[in-house]
Amino acid sequence: MKKLFVLLFVFPLLFSCGDDSPKNENNLSVEIREFDDPLFCQCMQYETDLLNAVIDGPYDAMKNESDFEAKNIELDKRCESFERKIEKRAKKEEEKGEVYLNKMIQSFEKRQKECACYDELIEARNRQKKAIENDLKEKSKEIQELNDLDGINFRLNISNKRASPAGRISFIADYKIQLTDGSSIIAFFEDAGEGYISNEKDFVSILTDAGSERTYKHIEDRNGIVRVSLNFFFDGMENEIWRKTYKKNNMNDWIQISCEGDCEY
Repeated sequence: MKKLFVLLFVFPLLFSCGDDSPKNENNLSVEIREFDDPLFCQCMQYETDLLNAVIDGPYDAMKNESDFEAKNIELDKRCESFERKIEKRAKKEEEKGEVYLNKMIQSFEKRQKECACYDELIEARNRQKKAIENDLKEKSKEIQELNDLDGINFRLNISNKRASPAGRISFIADYKIQLTDGSSIIAFFEDAGEGYISNEKDFVSILTDAGSERTYKHIEDRNGIVRVSLNFFFDGMENEIWRKTYKKNNMNDWIQISCEGDCEY
């Protein structure tokens, strides 16, 4: 669902300098019947609950949002329809002139404050803003870490951390294992379990709830060729699943040149 209650920030930006509309705003009355609809406060509460679900949910923001909307599909559709009705009315006021739209915005703000969830919505928006700022800082930190790394390294990115059903490991998480050359990404691999990366960034271990272990190792030879191997350990036995080889092409881009073993794994 698009955010209904950002209209008061958006529509003042639609106007350019100069306007032939009435200047005496105090004597101007704009009746907005749409604001009397019970859906006004219901959709404000829905946006509040949605923001909190996105921030506090167990997954990333996009999945948290889609899951919440799927659970509230009927209300989501009604609020989207109501939003379009408000936008249509705002467009009409815009066509009359800036003063009319400003009056609508004032009525909008006043009606917002009358809803019981107003303070909760403001708090949720502030939390969302803080979460976005923290996410941007984290991404900037990751980029800087990539830039600071020299040579070939693994990076272990974690998401969707959750409890281990069997309790054999501390937790289960989804991992994106990146093979990098400075800030360039050579390849990435996806896995799940309890992950560990060596201090040298050349070895990744993924422990599973079934008692097995998968390991990723990379080796670079003197010719600049990088080989990555995936090994599987279980009940004292070790098997190599695959071995992939990478090198730079004439454009200085990394490419995979071969794979041995179960390459579909």
